[in-house]
Amino acid sequence: MEKRNYQVQLLGTSFTVQTDENPEYFDQLLSYIKKKVDDIESSVRVKDPLKTAILTCLTIADEFHKGEGTTEDLAEAERITLSIIERIDKSLGKQ
Repeated sequence: MEKRNYQVQLLGTSFTVQTDENPEYFDQLLSYIKKKVDDIESSVRVKDPLKTAILTCLTIADEFHKGEGTTEDLAEAERITLSIIERIDKSLGKQ
């Protein structure tokens, strides 16, 4: 499958993600992550994007470890999450 670039706006930062995933799948994945971020921001009232990203990752990992996803889904979510955290770190000048 051909790799595509997607512009992502998340946690006050903008970055490009390159993937060969189906565009509809990627949109669903991004929508799911944005919903989880919104849930974290509204329930915990955390204003630090890095802390919000980490809490979101923990929430998603918890869902998968409790059986709400497959091992492959968890590996993909982890890969994407680590990529997002790396980009946030770079945008905050931490790397």
